[in-house]
Amino acid sequence: AYYYIAKQFSYFFSALSLTDYRLVLSLAWVFASYLFLRLAVLEEISYHMARVLCLILAIANFLFVYAFSSDFSFVSRNFIDSPPSNISFLQAQNKGRLYTPFTYFDYMRGGVIPESIFLEDGETLSAALVFPEDKAPLYGVESLRYFDPLVPRRMQSIINFLDGAGGNSAVSDDAKSFLEQKIEFFEKQLGIIKFLGARYIISFVPLDEKLFVKRFEAPITSLKIPAMVFENQNVRPLFYFADSVEIIPEGEEAAFQKLKIIPEEGLGVFIECSENAKVKPLCDKGLTLNANGQGKIEVKTKKNTVSVLKTQSQNPQFLVFSENHLPGWKAYVDNNEVLIYTVGSVYMGVGVPEGEHEVKFEFTYKTIIEEFIKKYIKN
Repeated sequence: AYYYIAKQFSYFFSALSLTDYRLVLSLAWVFASYLFLRLAVLEEISYHMARVLCLILAIANFLFVYAFSSDFSFVSRNFIDSPPSNISFLQAQNKGRLYTPFTYFDYMRGGVIPESIFLEDGETLSAALVFPEDKAPLYGVESLRYFDPLVPRRMQSIINFLDGAGGNSAVSDDAKSFLEQKIEFFEKQLGIIKFLGARYIISFVPLDEKLFVKRFEAPITSLKIPAMVFENQNVRPLFYFADSVEIIPEGEEAAFQKLKIIPEEGLGVFIECSENAKVKPLCDKGLTLNANGQGKIEVKTKKNTVSVLKTQSQNPQFLVFSENHLPGWKAYVDNNEVLIYTVGSVYMGVGVPEGEHEVKFEFTYKTIIEEFIKKYIKN
């Protein structure tokens, strides 16, 4: 997000130059629009002529944005309707999150993809990786890796770690090749990968099939580069009861370090608690949650902004929702709002009493506005 903001400021100030043709064209369009409105107000042009000039200005504005703007990416419908074979395979599978541990430039640096390549082959390989063009939503596939200037900082830190970046580089100066080191580092992070819910892994190089089962392989482009899809069969589900709950002090860095060593097996989680424990019932040292992960969860509704579940258990449980814990989310148990806890640094969870209950997670921008008014205006 910081990089995005800095980039926008840079674009803004660099655009304020009369030597930039985009500024000149923009000023010309504004002047033409002003002239048109003035003539129309003074009734110096007829109604018919006003309609024609309005249409011309609208077309000119569209052509200007389409032809000269670098902030828009255009993808042909035919390209989306004819995805690479590995993406077609994923579209036919049960829903599950996708992760691409190695980027186009990783493969290029590792010698899998040559530096000089035909444009069409390059586009096919990029689409087969889904990243970096981030075509996953266009293909109807959910990806953990995505381009978004406002991606949650906590999640981005985890993705950077899995990439071997941010001071935790997988690359060293020993005799091993660059890509071999990346693979070795990635395969050691199985606990995080399972927790994040990355079921399918796309790779152009083999992975350890004791950890990831190969489900698909086919050569693509004239270079016959193998596009492989591996499945992480023991991935954590989208909704589940945690079999153990650990409480740690609230803090981004502490949670990040804890997640790096999360166990590969089981459904144990940790939640963050502030010093003011009384505002979070599960954080009160006088209370205990005998969560054992035993119970049933039935998904009644699953949409982008609303999820409704039916739960049944003989003991109080802690329900985990593997979705980013962002401002705007609210949770309800039997229509009564309950507190959402941050789980594993990035996801959400709520306490659920024993018995049968309806649990709802709902996202709305109204919540963000209410919190903003409460924090910055009323106070």
